[in-house]
Amino acid sequence: MLLVTSIMNNGNETDLINQRNAVNSWLSLGFRVISTNTAEEIASLEHTFSDIAFVELERTGLEQYGKPVPYISDMLEILHENSWDEEEICGIINSDIYLKNIESAQEIEDLFAEVPSRLVCLHRYDIDTIEDMDGEYYFSGIDAFFLKRKHLPLSADEGFTLGRPEWDHWMVYTALKHDLNIVEVKNALAFHVRHKQRWKASESNAMGSSVHQDNRGEEYYYKTNLALQDMDNRILLRHTEGEECVWDNQSQIYVEEDLNEMAAIEMQRHETEAVRFPLGIGYYKEGKFYRVCVAHRNEYWQNEILVSKRGAVAANVPKAGEVMGYVDFMRTELSEHLGRFYIYSAGRAGKAMLDGLLYHGLRPLGMVDRDENLQGTQYLGTPIYSPRVFKQRDDYDTVLIISNLYIDEIYEELSQLVPKERLVII
Repeated sequence: MLLVTSIMNNGNETDLINQRNAVNSWLSLGFRVISTNTAEEIASLEHTFSDIAFVELERTGLEQYGKPVPYISDMLEILHENSWDEEEICGIINSDIYLKNIESAQEIEDLFAEVPSRLVCLHRYDIDTIEDMDGEYYFSGIDAFFLKRKHLPLSADEGFTLGRPEWDHWMVYTALKHDLNIVEVKNALAFHVRHKQRWKASESNAMGSSVHQDNRGEEYYYKTNLALQDMDNRILLRHTEGEECVWDNQSQIYVEEDLNEMAAIEMQRHETEAVRFPLGIGYYKEGKFYRVCVAHRNEYWQNEILVSKRGAVAANVPKAGEVMGYVDFMRTELSEHLGRFYIYSAGRAGKAMLDGLLYHGLRPLGMVDRDENLQGTQYLGTPIYSPRVFKQRDDYDTVLIISNLYIDEIYEELSQLVPKERLVII
């Protein structure tokens, strides 16, 4: 199996060591590894990374992004040129991603035995140190993909680069166009040592829109969101022998009764008044269940789910390998008391929630986002406004806050514009 990456050479010794250790994790599993870099970078890196191959870049995104980042289409071409045959599994991965909890690359290859036409995705878990086996699930981005050489999406270059936003979702969108089956491995396999984010959300939104000037922007977001939300697209790589597999497709989709029963069992075990579970919100559509986001209100009593309680409630962040329950949003009290409402924000989680609400006949007054690239546009026919709309209008009962990140910051910002009793955090 062949992996392609691009080792970052920013002069930071800590980053270099981190990448060296990440590459070691791939090599130990039996992957062949190629890094694609500029000639100057290769000269400074090849001594430290003498056990991998380098391919010199003919072009980079230096002029556009200020860094010599490689174009994804060029990386896919490198995979195509250097893989052994049409059946070899190829992968593209960020250079600081550790692979753990598998014994060899063969376990990835086995995923293609029954369904060869797949794009396999790995979401990462953010950790503080390389020794950390726990971690925080990173819902939004994808850091590693695997597919067969014969399915490499060698479509027209649309400007996406490694290390900049949206390349991962472009991979999904392109694979969908090539009729590949999108699957996410649910095991905690990919780990990432936390560092300062090197891009902004506004850049992501702009990148996702700018390359689809022919009115495909809405289709791009809609189709990729739906594929990544579909719970049926999540698979288990393996589980401990003799242990019941709790990751079957339906096992993470709990309704209130299931969660109350779980809470009662846990209360008996821990003899505590309240029990907290990692919780996600989703919705049913045409017989399938789609996840929306990690819930930021996940405290339970024996006979009551506090999903409907208003105000900021800190979430229990799911840890690596921990089972997360999913609640159907339409079965919570939240869905019954929205009244006239706005959705904040217009990111992927907000767009996912909008799809579910519209399917069930609940149309918001609009979406709200502080990203100027989104303001004045529409999604699924719903206008996207600036937060200033809350100063200009008083036509709403509720602002439904939906985001996987920065919930506390969003709540504090909106509480300066919106009465707190109207703010509802998912």
